[in-house]
Amino acid sequence: MARLEGSDPDSQEIRNYIAAFHRRLAADPLEGRNGKVGFERVLIGPNPQRFSENKYGHWLYRVERIVSSKNIVSTITSNRGRVQTSITQANGWDVEEFELHPDCVALGEEDKPRLLQCFEAANPLSFASLLAPLPPPSGTIEMDGIHFVGDKAAIFAGLIEILYSMRNLLFHGEVVPDAQTNRTYEPAYHLVQLLTRCIV
Repeated sequence: MARLEGSDPDSQEIRNYIAAFHRRLAADPLEGRNGKVGFERVLIGPNPQRFSENKYGHWLYRVERIVSSKNIVSTITSNRGRVQTSITQANGWDVEEFELHPDCVALGEEDKPRLLQCFEAANPLSFASLLAPLPPPSGTIEMDGIHFVGDKAAIFAGLIEILYSMRNLLFHGEVVPDAQTNRTYEPAYHLVQLLTRCIV
């Protein structure tokens, strides 16, 4: 983690490869089991919040993960308690299954995105962006012109998570090496070499 802000050549090299890695993933996205692999959306751990709800006018949109049964219950309820829509999934959190559910398909143009927003917020996993917002606030870590969040531990953990996701894509045959894929994996290869050198 010290290399993320160091001034020596090795630190600069690691930062340059991280920036190149981000650019390659942005240019040629890879899809992993948790969605797009990249620094914009990195798995940071379990989501402690078991439900999400938003109120729009007279309607409450709510999605709850029932821990005891693993059911996911999504509802649209009026402020008088009338349930307009109720969708229960018995197989756990699955956004694709949710979107294909007949009751979800039947929702109106306003209701569906509102309930889907709650559904995604109730994901059992938490994700965060490691890129700093624009304009970048003070305390960010700049790597070859790209501003990352100022949390070295988060960047390091996110980098390892991304590398592991890419390893899984290769290991399980979800990615077939070709010229384009090799360009994306090249900065990852160099980063693994540099990280290994840091701990030897």
